[in-house]
Amino acid sequence: MEEYFQVSAFEPYVSRADWDQLQSRVAIGVHLLLALLQRHGARATFFVLGWVAERHPDLIKTIADAGHEVASHGWDHRRVTDQTPDQFRASVRETKRVLEEVVGDPVIGFRAPSFSIVPGYEWAFDVLMEEGYSYDSSLFPIRRPGYGYPTGHAAALGGQPASCGRRVLPVAALRPRTRRAAGLGSAWRSRDLLRASVGGRSGPTATSRLLVRAGPPLRRFDTHHGAAGAPRGGIPIQLGARSRDRCSTPAGAVLRTAGGRAVTLSVERFSGSPAEWDAFVQVAIGRTHFHLWGWKSVFERVLGHECVYLAARSPDGRLVGVLPLVWVSSRLFGSYLVSMPFVNYGGPLGSDPAVQGLVARASAFADGNGIDLLELRSRAHLPIDLPVSHRKITVVLHLTPGDPGRVWRTLGAKLRSQIRRPQKEGITVRFGLDQVGAFFRVFSEHMRDLGTPTQPERLFEALAETFPADVWFGCAYYGGRAVAAGCGLRWDSEFEMTWASALKAYNSVAPNMLLYWSFIERAAEQGLAFFNFGRCTPGSGTHRFKQQWGSVDAPLWWYHHAVGRRVATPSPDDGAFAWGPRVWRRLPLALANILGPRVVRLIP
Repeated sequence: MEEYFQVSAFEPYVSRADWDQLQSRVAIGVHLLLALLQRHGARATFFVLGWVAERHPDLIKTIADAGHEVASHGWDHRRVTDQTPDQFRASVRETKRVLEEVVGDPVIGFRAPSFSIVPGYEWAFDVLMEEGYSYDSSLFPIRRPGYGYPTGHAAALGGQPASCGRRVLPVAALRPRTRRAAGLGSAWRSRDLLRASVGGRSGPTATSRLLVRAGPPLRRFDTHHGAAGAPRGGIPIQLGARSRDRCSTPAGAVLRTAGGRAVTLSVERFSGSPAEWDAFVQVAIGRTHFHLWGWKSVFERVLGHECVYLAARSPDGRLVGVLPLVWVSSRLFGSYLVSMPFVNYGGPLGSDPAVQGLVARASAFADGNGIDLLELRSRAHLPIDLPVSHRKITVVLHLTPGDPGRVWRTLGAKLRSQIRRPQKEGITVRFGLDQVGAFFRVFSEHMRDLGTPTQPERLFEALAETFPADVWFGCAYYGGRAVAAGCGLRWDSEFEMTWASALKAYNSVAPNMLLYWSFIERAAEQGLAFFNFGRCTPGSGTHRFKQQWGSVDAPLWWYHHAVGRRVATPSPDDGAFAWGPRVWRRLPLALANILGPRVVRLIP
């Protein structure tokens, strides 16, 4: 696990001294990979550079907490062939120390950068053993300039030089054997073997009377969806099929375990405690803040919508999947079942069978209740057979946790000048829950000027009450008046700017630039790794504004199940509603603030 600029092919072009000045992108790929592994019920071994672990400890902890093994890739991607034994020892020792401090478990595996343990460098195995490593995954059985160990794959490693009797073998599947390894000077003893990685964290593989054959280090357990022969007691449904009911009785999803046993998951409205729901969400891959239980009470109390929160359970009653849904219905705009409305993310969490069962259940609910559109606003690809839209994207800036100065140095000179300008004008930014009122005054006027109905002030007050540790309100003040304002939420190692506004009368002093920088600076200071600018339309002016900070686009996966004629939620871009913004801009602010919440609650 390394940054894009650390690969060996870039060595002639990217100096190690410049690494800290380059934009980090490792977390985006890791999160996508974690979601993929979770969907397939697979466990993996992540060979991590110490350099990366030191800068992204939260990311490494996330990997370990998801049940994957964390192993060493050395400190800074320096090939073994470019190091002395003492330099190599220092690299693997420090990497092991840093990784173990982060994950709290022994780190026993190693893979050399660029598979650079080659013939003549077998001394590296001795160093690894002495430093407490238990297996190596560096022998690549090919012939290629620069790396490869051509004789490292034969049965029982018969072609390996006799001088390499160092109690370390390539990572492989372990199989019981009793005979000697051909070509080796003495019989290998069980205690001499380095054990193969199996991608889990439950402990090393037993080595009694084992010999190693080359083979894949990981075992993947595939699940089979929609399998026949479900045990009695569950109600199997065909995933993706329509079932016209009103979600009053539980349904089930059938899968097969790795041992071939059929299991039925029950899918029904969640009837457990909020603590049970949140405990599941907190450890689920792909979770966002909007999956938390507290949002249910906010939507019900403030906006008056019915919330349909679905749960998938295993036969023993364990929660294995959740799907929060909100039913937004009106005669004017239509009826929608959305996860989650008014915000950017939602969708199901859980294993593949759970996700498919939850979506099938939600589709059946939509069919049976005359709902025009079911929309699942996922952040990642889902294993479901529904049409998907990428009409919206999100834009993410990678931070160096604890070091906002490093982010500042990556910004272009023009952008830094635009941030300094409002500072020179005397604009200051204040943070705190006491900024809700000032935030809403800016936000509501900005929304009126855009021609968009405003959310009620009570919504933001409810967020401050429900999530006081997670929600941030910040306002930029000029001459004692709030002229730009933002509100967002933090979860895990990320902060999202969910709502941001500025008064157009003050555009000349650019308060918005200082506001955004102040949020970014605060996020880095608090040890976060990502600043999420929120969703936008690709190619729009808002998109270009967010890109100038050096951020990266991330597509959104919005799935829909259309029951009626609608294939998307209402938008001013729709011809049927294009008149709305023109009318709304003409309203007096006081009237817009009275009418806005009554209208916008019906537009998810």
